[in-house]
Amino acid sequence: MATMGLSGFFSTETAVRKAFGDTVPQDWIDFAAGQSERTRQEFMDRMVGEMGKMMQSLDMGEVLATLLEGRNVEVTATFRLGEKADSSVSEDESS
Repeated sequence: MATMGLSGFFSTETAVRKAFGDTVPQDWIDFAAGQSERTRQEFMDRMVGEMGKMMQSLDMGEVLATLLEGRNVEVTATFRLGEKADSSVSEDESS
């Protein structure tokens, strides 16, 4: 598992076959692949649930205050809203 990484361990039959080689019977490989898929799905479901709980409990105002404390923020933006200028009229004439 350590050499394959967590994602490789919880993946397809190919990864399981690669880990065990041809030394084990195919039905064992099928069982291990099925177990790894179920384990991966359960792991992901639990992780998503825990991340959701954590995100709900965050106070975004406090997080932003902590992030911005002692820092300067500079924003430069240009916004224009309107119809496109006629190509025959220059910008100086329209002002």
